[in-house]
Amino acid sequence: MTSHYLQQGAVRLCSVICMLFLGILVQAQPDISIQISADHNPVSIYTNVTFTIQLENVGSATASNVSADITIPNGLAFVGQTVSGGTYDSWSGIWQVNNLAPGQIETVDVTLFLLTTDPITFPVAVNNVVPADPQQGNNAASTNINGGSGGNP
Repeated sequence: MTSHYLQQGAVRLCSVICMLFLGILVQAQPDISIQISADHNPVSIYTNVTFTIQLENVGSATASNVSADITIPNGLAFVGQTVSGGTYDSWSGIWQVNNLAPGQIETVDVTLFLLTTDPITFPVAVNNVVPADPQQGNNAASTNINGGSGGNP
């Protein structure tokens, strides 16, 4: 009977040690997700189209020094922007958002003027996160627009 209690005690001790060890290994980390969408598509040539880019921290820790590459593709000209958080420099294409808490979402709306009837792909990507983002599968996105003589103004 004594050995039975010793075995149970050893199992409990092992369980506690394993939980403590796993708790050390599974640390809170940021996970930054980026998305992009256009307000309409197709787009008439020589009209404006607004792209909404969204950064969200879907992780469990605050991310700092977050930035994204939002370089304007050829065939589009910058008109204006509205930023919910951080700053966007249309010349460099960098959107800097200092901190993103878990669950926090920031957006930038970039209004551009369409100069071509050619299809355009607009890629965006997270290019910096501190601490490093271990889940990089959601760190890039893109959208396509089709220009033409018709479409929505």
